[in-house]
Amino acid sequence: MACDCPRGHKLQESVANWFMRLNGFFTLPNFILHADVGSPQRTEFDTIAVRFPYRAELHDSPTPLSDLGSLIGSPTLAQCVLVDATTATCKLSSAWEDLGNLTAWMQAIGILRESEWTNAAQSLRDARKHVADGFEFRFIAIGQKTNKHLHGAVQQYSWAEVLHWIFGRMNAYEEQKRHNSQWPSIGRLLYRTAIKNASTPDVFVRRWLLRMGVAAPSGATQSACSQSSHHAIITGAGV
Repeated sequence: MACDCPRGHKLQESVANWFMRLNGFFTLPNFILHADVGSPQRTEFDTIAVRFPYRAELHDSPTPLSDLGSLIGSPTLAQCVLVDATTATCKLSSAWEDLGNLTAWMQAIGILRESEWTNAAQSLRDARKHVADGFEFRFIAIGQKTNKHLHGAVQQYSWAEVLHWIFGRMNAYEEQKRHNSQWPSIGRLLYRTAIKNASTPDVFVRRWLLRMGVAAPSGATQSACSQSSHHAIITGAGV
């Protein structure tokens, strides 16, 4: 079946977007920050993702949806996350070293009062995290492998781990996920390849790494399985 799915870097961004969406985040991909004067853009976000703390799906079902605990952050705070995706080692865009860009982001999303913008931007630049008004603002980096040089507050995931989790979600909730005609093409393709075209998570991960142009590190899928088993799982939202 033909798929009008994105390609290249847009494909990686789309898979990252679905990883967040399936974990109960409302997502806004490809958000552009415009300059205050003139037409050039300041920078662009791969994905902005927001999740509220008390969401639940299939709550009264025998098998409520379970989200990836390590992704959720503080269980009592709403999450506002900047997601950076790459085929290389996990990294954050150099744009997030710029206090002006981070301040402009605070202004654009409109969660905090004007008096708090500068302090929040400084915290995100220096500590890679900020908590205010019931929200936790932070960064997530997704790449071919994790990066020991990134700030410890940045949550990192390898593509192998992301894809392994997506395979598990689609298969564990296949009955619900099969009703997906309203999904964009990339969501339907993830479902179809997880359910119909891959006999094991390793096969699914390898095929998607190849599709995205990501080099598979040695033992990638086995590592993903091992890491996933150590992440706390909580009941929460999904799509």
